[in-house]
Amino acid sequence: MTCINLPCSRPSISSIPGPSLEPEMSILPKNLTPPPIGTLAHEWIMFHGAIAGYKEANATAMEAWIQVFKGELGIALADTYTTEVFLSSFDSRLAGHFDGVRQDSGDPIAFLKKIVHHYKTLHIDPATKTIIFSDGLDINGATAIHNECRGKHTGNQTELNSCMKILMFKIDRVR
Repeated sequence: MTCINLPCSRPSISSIPGPSLEPEMSILPKNLTPPPIGTLAHEWIMFHGAIAGYKEANATAMEAWIQVFKGELGIALADTYTTEVFLSSFDSRLAGHFDGVRQDSGDPIAFLKKIVHHYKTLHIDPATKTIIFSDGLDINGATAIHNECRGKHTGNQTELNSCMKILMFKIDRVR
């Protein structure tokens, strides 16, 4: 499988030779140009859930992530234990620390609207944040999300920062 990750301003990350680059991969050499970008993995949050319970898992995992990565790799995974549970602990301090959020499953347009509303509730301009959609999108899905992000939710003509991961599969025939 070849995974093509389409990060907003760093398209050449997908051209690094070697194994597929998934958003969760954070163990890459620090001297790569451009630098690696990534997000929390479900397992990171689930581990913290096993310790603190699922209602505290997101906050506990994000706090630990901030301590480990010191502001780097600042995209929070928002749907491990439902988006609602995530948003209940994603307060203005945590939202300020993280560059954005990632949705890995569910309706991307509904997710987009929830996240934008949450940022506005926290008095954060959603145009200053990034939303990553990584639910195996195809071109039509990515286009629909892009169109939804075009100035509709910011109150001005600024587009929301959105990134999409589109998976493409390469099947080699073995004879």
